[in-house]
Amino acid sequence: MTTETLRGQHILRTAIECEAVRHCARLASGDQLDHLTELAEELDRRIDSDAAPADIHGLDSEFHLRIVELSRASSLVEVLKSNQLIRMLADGSVLAHNQEKPALQHVQLVEAIRSRDPEQAEQAMREHCFRSMQLQLSQIAMSGVEM
Repeated sequence: MTTETLRGQHILRTAIECEAVRHCARLASGDQLDHLTELAEELDRRIDSDAAPADIHGLDSEFHLRIVELSRASSLVEVLKSNQLIRMLADGSVLAHNQEKPALQHVQLVEAIRSRDPEQAEQAMREHCFRSMQLQLSQIAMSGVEM
């Protein structure tokens, strides 16, 4: 995957996840958000403890997919499940493993969803996706190796 392909995939990911999170903020039940919080807490615990990428990427993919599922927009679910986007999330865990990341980033994202404000949830997701893209692109630039 070239840097240009990675950038393009992140643009697509951001569009999908920002639209999904708007609907998730309006439609998800309290119990569903509780489960999403549990996923976010475990994911952030693994990230913040520098767990191996293999221990992170599956849960990261599950977390993001769950948000899209809670949007109740099946077409968004199918697009996110496409091999390229799920692979990009997994590769991102490997690429960004040694990079500095914000603490509790996924918990903060769920807090924005819990606000029930679609604009606030979208902004949090947009920032999350942008940071992810920047981490991956900077790692590629530093290593000089494209995926």
